Amino acid sequence: SSLFLRYLTRNSKIIFEIAREDFIGKDRAKEYISLQNANKKEIELAVKKLEDADIKINQQNILRARLFLQQDGKDLYDVSENRNLSFQNLEQYEIDHIVPTTRGGSDSFSNFALTKLKNNQDKENLTPYEWFHKKNSDNWNEYIKNIETIKSLGKHKTELLISDDAVKLENKRTDLHATSQIEKLAQQIASLYFGFGLNTKDDKRKILFFTGGNTADVRKGLDLNQILFPNLS
Repeated sequence: SSLFLRYLTRNSKIIFEIAREDFIGKDRAKEYISLQNANKKEIELAVKKLEDADIKINQQNILRARLFLQQDGKDLYDVSENRNLSFQNLEQYEIDHIVPTTRGGSDSFSNFALTKLKNNQDKENLTPYEWFHKKNSDNWNEYIKNIETIKSLGKHKTELLISDDAVKLENKRTDLHATSQIEKLAQQIASLYFGFGLNTKDDKRKILFFTGGNTADVRKGLDLNQILFPNLS
């Protein structure tokens, strides 16, 4: 309505929560809850490690700590003898999008890598395959060997790290990635209709989205999983 439009144009934020209804079956629901539980354990372990190291606990450092643990304390992009990362220097390291967001990369854990500032800057807007073959092709085989020795990376992240078509692989992801595409479309429509920016550096008015993690925390805190998935034990 015109009243709603006038209200929005006076405010600085539009906030969306993308709800997915009946998007998974019983088996997928079990897998989803199992993943949620695994993520919770990883976060708890990361927080404890931060506490033990007397490092400030915030979302970025928790993510850095999770990546540090998943990567066995190695810089995935470094093929030198100095590829070990120091947990005490955790806040100095960068969180890189394996597939850059400007090329369709998501903000999911499987698309993140912890690396040194220099590597992150050198990689620029490239995938690892493009970066190595453009600037460091002699070390590609050694890089692949290092990646394949870290089993905790998981199938999808390993594929993104070594594939010559990582952008296409990332764009093929389903479920959560489909939600990401809905978010981008909703953001563009809201931007055009209400005159908001697209969350670039100088935008004073923002279009924000809550992630699945936010709703997962609410469901868990209110014991809603048993209502949503009554057939699960």
